[in-house]
Amino acid sequence: MKSPRSDIPYQEIQGVGKKIVSEVLRNREALLHLNDIKTSDNYTFDHSVNVCIVSVLIAVGMNYPEERMCDLAVGTLMHDVGKTLIDPAILNKPGVLTEEEMTIMKGHAELGFDLLRGSGQGISAPAMHVAFQHHEWFDGGGYPRGLKGNDIHEYARIVAIADVYDAIISDRPYRPAQLPHEAYEIILASNDLHFDPEILPLFLSKIAIYPIGTMVHLNSGDIGVVVDIQPGMTNRPVVRMILDKHGKLYSSQTDLDLREHLTLFVDQVLRDKTIFDLIGKK
Repeated sequence: MKSPRSDIPYQEIQGVGKKIVSEVLRNREALLHLNDIKTSDNYTFDHSVNVCIVSVLIAVGMNYPEERMCDLAVGTLMHDVGKTLIDPAILNKPGVLTEEEMTIMKGHAELGFDLLRGSGQGISAPAMHVAFQHHEWFDGGGYPRGLKGNDIHEYARIVAIADVYDAIISDRPYRPAQLPHEAYEIILASNDLHFDPEILPLFLSKIAIYPIGTMVHLNSGDIGVVVDIQPGMTNRPVVRMILDKHGKLYSSQTDLDLREHLTLFVDQVLRDKTIFDLIGKK
């Protein structure tokens, strides 16, 4: 384990948090296409920014005042600060962690809280508890203290969802990134155990399950590309049809709004495919 650090730029982090809140408030009705802003040069930093954006979007849906959003943003940007004290060999290990390594890794929550509490930077207690509690589960099965339900601070209950979502759609040393709709299904399947049932629907309404530009296969056999998504109906995008079920190109522009065609649905995402890939095979 590393020695505690004293060079974390808290004032800059507060400034970044305010900018994120300001940007989200200017686009409060927008859906989040997180893949568009992700990079892979520095996972912990990028992850914290991504989680912050998602968390603030959820806070908008919860009608947080701007000041409280900024406080949440600061806590979210520093939720993994304890990882700066963890051996990089453990953080970046490509295989499964040993029991001892997992114990060390889980220690980042308490380490982060202690680091923030001792910083003397005037960080609020709720913001500090994001670092401490973001791995607590709503059913009490999380860590480090096994807190349950409303015993977990609301900030941490928000961040818990955003944290898991971004982790799933990110490349990690031990597995490749999964697609947004796959992350959506994983989170939805575990909601009764892990996540606040009142906060989770707000998150689900803000995430673009099929980001614009995604190539999709419909249950009809047709193939198209997502061109629009409406808030609240993210699982039923507008799809511009490319190939019919016989593999023939559509002769004219045809956009299907799946909100109006309830028997149609996306049954497969064509990962890493473009229009030219599909046309070239016909």
